[in-house]
Amino acid sequence: MPLYSLSYIYLYLPAMLLLVGLFPVRLRAAALLSASILSYFWLEGSSNLVLLLSVLLFDWLMSGLLEHCDRLPRVRQIILWCAIGKSALVFLLIGLWDPLFQQSAPLGIGVVCLTSLGYVIDCYNGYALWERSPIHLLLLGLFFPKLYAGPIVSYGRTIGKLCIIRIRLVNIGEGYGLFVRGLVKKVLIGDTIIGLFWTLKAVPFYETYVLTVWVMLLTLALALFFLLSGMCDMARGIALMFGIELPENFQHPYNSLSINEFFSRFNSTVNRFIRRHVYLNLGGAKGSFPSSASNILLATILMGLWFGIRINMVLWGAYFTVFLLIERYVLQKYLELIPPLFRWLYSTFVILVSFVFLAGDGPSQSLRYLQVMFGLVRAAMFDKNLLYLLNSNWLVLLIAGLWACGLPRLVSNIARKLLPRVWPVVGALGNVALLVVVTAYLL
Repeated sequence: MPLYSLSYIYLYLPAMLLLVGLFPVRLRAAALLSASILSYFWLEGSSNLVLLLSVLLFDWLMSGLLEHCDRLPRVRQIILWCAIGKSALVFLLIGLWDPLFQQSAPLGIGVVCLTSLGYVIDCYNGYALWERSPIHLLLLGLFFPKLYAGPIVSYGRTIGKLCIIRIRLVNIGEGYGLFVRGLVKKVLIGDTIIGLFWTLKAVPFYETYVLTVWVMLLTLALALFFLLSGMCDMARGIALMFGIELPENFQHPYNSLSINEFFSRFNSTVNRFIRRHVYLNLGGAKGSFPSSASNILLATILMGLWFGIRINMVLWGAYFTVFLLIERYVLQKYLELIPPLFRWLYSTFVILVSFVFLAGDGPSQSLRYLQVMFGLVRAAMFDKNLLYLLNSNWLVLLIAGLWACGLPRLVSNIARKLLPRVWPVVGALGNVALLVVVTAYLL
């Protein structure tokens, strides 16, 4: 039962809210965990569910051993490295899953793995305590809505809301609005634009035109934003209905005025995890230039590998490392002096070109795309088929571009200040209208 299916929206989610609300407060975490496990079982089956439960329970046991070995620092280090090694093996398995089993990796395995590993690291550093009951850790990892695209949450910042789940009408209203907007992002915009991307990618190389490649990269950039941020908004909306606040994961990354800012906005919870547990522990940018460059390279490569373990993701990280180093060591004193418009143009160009590594099936295909984009091989500018596709999809592309730049949020903030009493009603009616449109689309 996918999160964006009509059966989940109109049957399972309301029933889950009602049933969890009927339980006493102290039992609601267990009830919500049971509902999430049931949702995952229906969608992925028992074998994948057992794999995710095994990952979480292993890290829960490692955290318990850390507490019992409090005065044995070397043993604690061995325990920590066992948890890290397990996570590395799981991510390696994810990369080999498709060729080994001829199917996609289990839903949410990466999200679960980072969540539970973060808990072990926090227990090791003394930021979290081991709980004898694994219910809250299991709920933190297996909360069904966030298994699609995150966000990654830390145990210490979320445990308070998990222990005391309170369902209030005001939270249901706000969460419902956030869920509907995420649904629109994913179903109406993201799915439409990713279809356009696949149409452009299917064009044979000998028929590829310059603007075809640029438009293909633009559609991929927009599609990834709306698909991923839409799923994250849906997860945040459902969590808010249960009184659980999850962090925002995609904060209008295409508004960035530098590549460093882009990484703080794009998949920001994964970026924070890598920065906190990898980059800073290795010394960050405090050492010599070779040391700093190596740390930045490792962090950006890990950010790329989050989207898939393949050589193009390594190249994606290396590509961004070049610009991060330029900004840190060459442009740091001058970047703020450049007008924001030019900084945005620079960042947008660099970001858009980076998607050539995500679009290509391998380095050779990405290189061919780069050659066409910059006129290094003979190719015409555009053809009639591209004009037809743009003419057929101009409205959704326009809406996507304006939304990605944050125009709806800006309008909403202005309207909320000018019409503080009327705007909540208008917003609620607008959410109902959007849900009706999405429902008609899904029928």
